Amino acid sequence: MDKEYIFTEDPNAEIWQNILQFSYEANIKRYLTEHSFTHSEELINNISGSILQAYEYYSAAEKVNLQIKPLLLYYGTTNLLYGICNMMSGQINTITDHGMKIDHSQSCSCIGETKIKFLNPL
Repeated sequence: MDKEYIFTEDPNAEIWQNILQFSYEANIKRYLTEHSFTHSEELINNISGSILQAYEYYSAAEKVNLQIKPLLLYYGTTNLLYGICNMMSGQINTITDHGMKIDHSQSCSCIGETKIKFLNPL
């Protein structure tokens, strides 16, 4: 695979300009067709919506303080990966949880005692 060097003063804007091409129905259809996937309106809306939501989360994260920035980046990344995964697989993938659940095996008298269980840890 050949490398392409792109000279820019704002790499984030350049990256998002390329990613946001796949928020348009025509570009999504073209990609799916080129990769021999059938496409439905639901799949196209899912991909487009996920990419647009990711962009909005990342844009919002640039304007907030460190208290909520990680949350916005988490949801931005989750939406981006979900949209791209659906596009690359040509289907809507089902997500059953957010990767964490509250451990209800012990009773807690206050929120500080709450235990979190990570699902599918590495």
